[in-house]
Amino acid sequence: MIFLHVGIFVFLYIYGLYLWNKKIIWRLNAKISRIIKIIHFFTLALCFGIAFLNYKFRLDLRGIWTTRIIIITALITGIFFISLSHKSIINKFEKIYFRLFSYFPAVVYGFLAIPFLGVVIVISLLGQLICPVEKIYYQDNFIRIQSSFMSVLVGSHLDIFEKKGIFEKHIFHDNTYIVDLDSIKINYDSDSTRIILFRQSRTNNSINKISLKKKDNDSVKVINLKNEKSNYYK
Repeated sequence: MIFLHVGIFVFLYIYGLYLWNKKIIWRLNAKISRIIKIIHFFTLALCFGIAFLNYKFRLDLRGIWTTRIIIITALITGIFFISLSHKSIINKFEKIYFRLFSYFPAVVYGFLAIPFLGVVIVISLLGQLICPVEKIYYQDNFIRIQSSFMSVLVGSHLDIFEKKGIFEKHIFHDNTYIVDLDSIKINYDSDSTRIILFRQSRTNNSINKISLKKKDNDSVKVINLKNEKSNYYK
């Protein structure tokens, strides 16, 4: 049944694009079209830059929605540009590029036809894009502690971000702390930041301590005192 639904949507979407481009002559004027094109390529370049910083240095733009707004802007301007823009400002390469980009919703919806895995991938990606944070446990000018949506299979996990100017660095990630988290205490010392997590459950109460210590090379040492193990993030 899912194949039928996916097939109908993909067909109607592509056929609707075809009819729009053939039958509808209204378009945005050249000036507005040129501005939208610049916005698209600029936000797309930012997306690649942010992806590189995140992969190489665990850095992201500061704020929960900053990067996501940039991604959504790049997607929306790319999907609808070919159908709304003035044709005089589009060269041959751009016409092919934006034509292919306009099929993006059909491609994403087509993934739903993949049994189980396709649904998991699509819902997880959409969840991370439009509903990235379930709860912010603590936030100040230096750090943010939150429960982040990972996927429909994994659920939520605890993340800690260190704020650095216009950027924030992902310094801690753990799935085990998210359940029954009751309260958080932050202690700022001259050489370190201590984060104390209080958890309560029906059968057990526990306290977890995380110490973030700055080194000369600006690395961060994350220590889980309960499990007596350390993780290093350069």
